[in-house]
Amino acid sequence: MDEFDGVTIEVHGPSAPAGKLAAAGTAWATSQPTPTSVKEAKEQGRAAPCQTGRSLCLTRHAFRSLYASGCDRNGEGLKKITPLAALSLGSRSEHLNRSFDTPSSLTQPFMSSSNLLDPTFPFRFETALRQVPLKWSAQGISLPDACRMPAWGALADRPLYADIRMAWSISGIAFSVQATGKRQLPWCRDGRIDESDGFQLLLDTRCSPGIHRANRYCHRFMFCPIGGGNKRDQPIASMLPINRARQMPHAISRKQIGVAAKLTQDGYGLSGMIAASGLTGFDPGEYPRISLWYAVIDRELGWQTFSLGPEFPVTEDPTLWGEATLDPRVAQQ
Repeated sequence: MDEFDGVTIEVHGPSAPAGKLAAAGTAWATSQPTPTSVKEAKEQGRAAPCQTGRSLCLTRHAFRSLYASGCDRNGEGLKKITPLAALSLGSRSEHLNRSFDTPSSLTQPFMSSSNLLDPTFPFRFETALRQVPLKWSAQGISLPDACRMPAWGALADRPLYADIRMAWSISGIAFSVQATGKRQLPWCRDGRIDESDGFQLLLDTRCSPGIHRANRYCHRFMFCPIGGGNKRDQPIASMLPINRARQMPHAISRKQIGVAAKLTQDGYGLSGMIAASGLTGFDPGEYPRISLWYAVIDRELGWQTFSLGPEFPVTEDPTLWGEATLDPRVAQQ
């Protein structure tokens, strides 16, 4: 993959790569001979030949052309982009900062800021949550490197300043956030939690990607590193209502949701856990796929998101969320 320096995309429908994809210019031109090797595809800036199924390798130039064609999110053609693209689309760690050793931004945006459409909009992104024996304590929870989450919002030039990790077990779902690069305290208020800095997590335990209004399996959680208590120095966790929801999940008690935080010199560490009993419809054995979306919200540094940003109605429309498989493999600490 390093030699080709492209991305892997799944295509669906009898018209792919013809039809709507044909408008992508040289990347899909049928008048030219199909490249027979990765090297030839790289030289031509075109799609490499299919090796298995309907996965296609594209150069970054081909992907730009494909995006510029304005493919319909709900029509035939591109439907899903695999996690491998996270390593390739922004090209190397200076864009996606996979090691999270030093906060960085997209100094060379993958897409021009003049684009009218968010580059992540045509795709429904998918990742995997690794299984970890979750043991909650007063200090929170620590998750291994294998649980690190992608930040597809980087493709739209949104900032990268936090290391986000998520995992699951039969006990529930847990996360940890390590935010760095801050010079100010996060702004958090117990009475205005939906406007506060912190970690917002949206979950659909039954993965219903075709619904525009939330059902009872859809949850919206907010976790803040400070803002609670008399001195506003205690972490906060709450389940928030979803606007326009057709149904609401079961109410959650304080015993079913945990939060812990620690301020650092240039940011904060935040972790939380939602018990399985607090997640309506959570059944990994019968439903090993969920929908999710997250955002690390910070008034100083901006929004680091799983995919789309706050300019879209993500918090109320599950079709704008991504998907995650509950990987049964146990991640080693």
